[in-house]
Amino acid sequence: MSSLHLHPYAGSTTPRKNSGGSSELEPLRRVPSPAGIPPPTFTRPHSSMHPVRRATSPLPARPSSPLDFPAPGTGGRRTFRPRRRLLQAVACFALFCLLGALLSVDRRHVQKYIPATPSYGLGFYGWRAKRPKVASEGALRMRGQKSSIRTNLRTDNKYITAWFHAGWTNDVMMAFNLIHLAKLTGRIPILPPFPPDNAHLVGGHGLAAGFITFSQIFDLPRLAHDIGTPIVEMHELKSMQPHTIKIYGVEEGLLEEPPEMDVIGCWSTWLSTCDDGCIHARAAEEPGVYMLNVHYTPIPPSFRRAMPWEPITFENMTNIARPQPNPLLQYYLKPSNELTDFVKQRHIPLANPAPDEHIACFDFLYFVSETGLEVHQEYTGRTEAGRWAGAWGDVGRYARWTPELEDLARGYLRRAFKLPDRPGVTIPPFIGIHIRRGDFGKLCPQEQPDCLPTVADHVDRLSLIRGNLTERLGHAPEYYLMTTDETDKGFLYEAVRAGWTLVDHEKERTVERFGMWYPTLLDSVMLSMSTGFLGTSTSTLSIMARRRVEDWNNGFGLFQPFPGGMGPQFDD
Repeated sequence: MSSLHLHPYAGSTTPRKNSGGSSELEPLRRVPSPAGIPPPTFTRPHSSMHPVRRATSPLPARPSSPLDFPAPGTGGRRTFRPRRRLLQAVACFALFCLLGALLSVDRRHVQKYIPATPSYGLGFYGWRAKRPKVASEGALRMRGQKSSIRTNLRTDNKYITAWFHAGWTNDVMMAFNLIHLAKLTGRIPILPPFPPDNAHLVGGHGLAAGFITFSQIFDLPRLAHDIGTPIVEMHELKSMQPHTIKIYGVEEGLLEEPPEMDVIGCWSTWLSTCDDGCIHARAAEEPGVYMLNVHYTPIPPSFRRAMPWEPITFENMTNIARPQPNPLLQYYLKPSNELTDFVKQRHIPLANPAPDEHIACFDFLYFVSETGLEVHQEYTGRTEAGRWAGAWGDVGRYARWTPELEDLARGYLRRAFKLPDRPGVTIPPFIGIHIRRGDFGKLCPQEQPDCLPTVADHVDRLSLIRGNLTERLGHAPEYYLMTTDETDKGFLYEAVRAGWTLVDHEKERTVERFGMWYPTLLDSVMLSMSTGFLGTSTSTLSIMARRRVEDWNNGFGLFQPFPGGMGPQFDD
């Protein structure tokens, strides 16, 4: 038997010439035993398909290195393993340093505040196929209120915002317009809170009712998921200044820095759509309470229709708000053009700074529509643009109430209809009635001071709704729920005699238990749960309630028309 030994040249770096004169490393052989029998050469089996080619040139001699240590079992042969290990260690250390630098862009904020939730990578913004936990997911650098409105915003995104100050339902319509415009321009909407409005809130005086956020009323994560875009709320970016009224039920428990003054350039639609007497942008509460020093530039006059108060089209608004490079926007900010002539004519100083590019903002988005037609008319869905055109079709129909608000409204309905007041009790189909009379009485001409429709007028209109539902569903609801701002006891008595149920917010102690916002909010939620609906023509609360009944419940609605000369009539 022969024993296996390494070839004498196996541990050497000096090549040995073979019999053919070429220099190559010989293969390992079994060294002969003392008997001197020539050992056989062990070579790799050859294949007829892939013959093994022998090297024709020697391996280059490698100088010895202090990193070369004999590996076990190599008989002194040098190895590259220690060098590879050192290189791997150096690479890992460099990668660790790089990650540390990337994750500590703002070490103060990372340590003090909760980081923004990462995206899931499932859609354009990361979560289109999965409902986000928060509506702003993926839209912010980090979370927690900062001193500046800009700190939490990502530099690779563009944003858009506007102010709300026209009464709650009108403000909701402006919020839908803002989100719709954000989608058209590829920006992320920033929603300010709704300010209190004394004319529409029970017992409201000044700012006593407090601000309320969009997400306290509507299911914002659901809306963001359904329309496919993240939505940011202003209180996620910055806190209100000290010693001012806080957002109702939101401020507690949020991490915040003391607010500092932000300077921002915004566009003003108000200066371009109002009559010639307007020299200031539309007043709003949000810039003041959020410490925003806003400088307004009017929308170019060619972007609006000829008559004052006529809406600007979303197409023209998109041309203004589209992210740069926007040659149209750059043109209007040049020293000589129609915009500079317009501000000179109005004696309005040209704003400095110019409208912001990172955060496009507007003072008033109420007079904006898809076709340029009357705003109320477009929200009814009965225009040449079609039922689903504009902000309602793109945004509004997806804005559902929060589950908490819906549960609260169901309890009110159970008690109003004298049903067992426990969760799960079925609420029968009913017809909702919204009658706005208080401030609308001022619209009556002097020769007809009592021009508002009576209870009998509404009963006649209700018969048409019952007939439609009977034809479509085979039966008509037997329950009626009325909400109204009317305080005249004679009118309310006639309504009860007609078989209508009134929600008694005083008996329910709604304001004492939930706050000044909730009578109006609960009325809107309850009306949206009806199968049929009769509303007040030109009232935006009625317009929105009818759309919800028809589009959410497959119901049927009508408006009670006013006598001639009292504004546009919105009906079929």
